[in-house]
Amino acid sequence: MVFRRTAVGVATLLIVAGSCGIAQGIVITFDEMDAGSLFQPGDVFSSSSVAVRVDASVLPLGSTLYPVGGSSVSVAAGMAGGGGNELQMTNAAVTFDFPQPAFGICLQFRQQARGINLQIGNDLIVADSLSAMNGWVLGDTQVFVPFTSAEGLGALIVVGAVESLSIGGTSLAIDNVIGSYVVPEPATLALLGSSGLMLLKRRQVGP
Repeated sequence: MVFRRTAVGVATLLIVAGSCGIAQGIVITFDEMDAGSLFQPGDVFSSSSVAVRVDASVLPLGSTLYPVGGSSVSVAAGMAGGGGNELQMTNAAVTFDFPQPAFGICLQFRQQARGINLQIGNDLIVADSLSAMNGWVLGDTQVFVPFTSAEGLGALIVVGAVESLSIGGTSLAIDNVIGSYVVPEPATLALLGSSGLMLLKRRQVGP
């Protein structure tokens, strides 16, 4: 597990079609899935041709991480701030195995309780909240959570090569997972922090 906090400058970035300011390679909205579907640890399903695996989330007990019981993932709507279906996790995590490495990941979320897992490749962070991870370097990637509302709504952006991403927690909903297959230019990386803020504000006020 290798991660550290770094200082990142932000600036204004125009967002086209709600893309978090990254070039789209794949967009996972979960809208083609049946509302009300329920998944348990060990289940595997697909959305937008991306395999998604369900696991129990983990919490620290001293220096040991242990899986949490009562884990489930449901397909529902109305929590993460997007339209249509989303994934709602209770003591669970979902792992996205992308068909090729993505060089930028963005998603919307709503966190309703303490306890979050975020894993990229073999590198795992366990923290109280996603917002606490803003600025962390995780393996070869950097994590941005530029804004979280009082209701727990926010945007997560991961910059760097991502082959698999796992996210979950005690009570977490996610929607609109966007991955870019285009290697971003350095100038673009400096702008990504504020792009999540703009995306979230746009979602809250509507078109």
